Amino acid sequence: MFEETPGDPKIHRLRIIALLESDFNQANRLLIARPLTWLPEDNGMISDMQHGSRSGKLCQSAVLNKQLVFDIMKYTKETTAFRENAAVGCFDRIANPLVLLILRSLGLPESIANSLAQTWEKTTHLIRTKYGISEEGYTNDVLNLLFGPGQGATLGPFLWLLCFIVIATNINPSTPRMLHTSADKSITIAHLGESFIDDTSLGCSNQSSSNNDNLNSSIRLQFQSTLTVLTKLAQEWERLLYSTGGAFRTNNNI
Repeated sequence: MFEETPGDPKIHRLRIIALLESDFNQANRLLIARPLTWLPEDNGMISDMQHGSRSGKLCQSAVLNKQLVFDIMKYTKETTAFRENAAVGCFDRIANPLVLLILRSLGLPESIANSLAQTWEKTTHLIRTKYGISEEGYTNDVLNLLFGPGQGATLGPFLWLLCFIVIATNINPSTPRMLHTSADKSITIAHLGESFIDDTSLGCSNQSSSNNDNLNSSIRLQFQSTLTVLTKLAQEWERLLYSTGGAFRTNNNI
C-alpha cells in the first residue's frame, strides 16, 4: 500500500497494489489487452474526450484542450459551468461480469474469458507487509464480492477504457453540452469535456434564450439555467459510472 499523498498515511488515502503472479499477469497483457486494444480505436468506439490508456495520446492534450475552452469562453463571454470529477479507486471497482461480456463481444475466446473469470472468482488474496505475508487471506464470495483486476494488473487500463466507452457512449444525446462557434458563425461544435483515465472535466454552456431587459436578472437566469443543466449532466454521468461499479470522490468541486 502506497500513500497517494506523501506524508498522509490515512487509511482512505492509501493505494492498494496487487502483486500478481508474473506469468499470469503477462499472459493477460499478451493474450487479451494487446490484441484487443486496437478494436475500439479502429471502430471509433472511444470518445475523443478520453486521453488516457490510449496509444498516441498525451495527458498534456487534455490540459491544453481545457485551457483553450476556457479562453474561448472568456473571449465570447459565454456563460459556462464546469465540474471536475474523479472516480474513486477506478481499477478496483470495475464490475467483472460487465467487462467479461464486453471482452466476449470484442471477440475474446470463451476459454480465455472463462479462465479469467474463474481466476478472479477463486483467487485467495494475502497481505504482504514488512513483517511478511499474512497467514490468513480473503477471497471472492456472494456476500463479499470483489471487483476489478486490481491495481498493478496489466489488464487494468484496458478494462477501465472499456468501462469509459460504456459511460461516454450512453450519455443521452439530448443532454446539453458546451457549444463552441467559430468567429464567422459557420461552424458550431458540441463538446462534453476532457478526461484522463478516471479524472473527467464536464461542462455545459448556457442553453437559455433570455430576453429579460434587466441585465442583472438576465445574467442570473443564465447562471441558474446553466447550473441546472450541469447538475443533470453530472447526475447522468454518476449513474453511468455507478453502473460499471465506479463511484465519485466526495470532494469534487463545481
